[in-house]
Amino acid sequence: MKAGDQCIFRYYEILPLDLEPEYKMGYICDMCSKDFLKTPFFHCAQSGRDLCMGCGEKLLLSPFSSLLSKIIVPNFIWKDSKKEIIVVLCYQIQFEYFGCHFSDGSNLLIACEDGHPSFYIELGVSVEKSIYLSKVELLKRFPWAKNALKMRENGCVCFHQMTPTPDRSRPCFINSFRQDGLFIEFRFSDGFSEILHSGEGVLLVVKGSCVISCLVMNSPLRWGKSLPKAATSVLEWFQNGD
Repeated sequence: MKAGDQCIFRYYEILPLDLEPEYKMGYICDMCSKDFLKTPFFHCAQSGRDLCMGCGEKLLLSPFSSLLSKIIVPNFIWKDSKKEIIVVLCYQIQFEYFGCHFSDGSNLLIACEDGHPSFYIELGVSVEKSIYLSKVELLKRFPWAKNALKMRENGCVCFHQMTPTPDRSRPCFINSFRQDGLFIEFRFSDGFSEILHSGEGVLLVVKGSCVISCLVMNSPLRWGKSLPKAATSVLEWFQNGD
């Protein structure tokens, strides 16, 4: 399956009416073909595919799918041998790749399994237009890549455990990030943002001004018509920074 045909499924606590008004009448699961009027569900904004919770769980999707699983700021100076840029953050979003975010906003997605290509993605470039790297090409340009993969098992801050899904997802990577005290924001390649309050244990997933999910202390929260107080402060910080 080509990258353009793959999906980035995210967990939605609400129907995304502000983003896609056609969801006013609910949705049809693309796997079981049943009609649904209520959430939660899984949705890929790019492909438009929808999965009910039952079908999503069969594909091993969870409320944490396509969110950051692990991050670490490396203690080493890792450079791109072709450019004067260094790695400022390592992270993992999907089981298949370990990401390295560079000082110029570009990303290296290192394949975690032999036989699959890695990707070097310049700032503002899509996966389809990225540079595909074989293992030999990867180690020639980024000789420290093996050491980066080892850090995946030791030393990373782990937000949640992940499992491989039966279908390989469309690669997802960080476009930018910022930190202000206990608040942290990560902006992803599919237009969504993950905002954390590390002290309160609150996590919001946002696109534009629309909150699609809220997790508190690693549990999905059904918030009804308004967000809880701790989540409201996270959203205000995010909106004030735009």
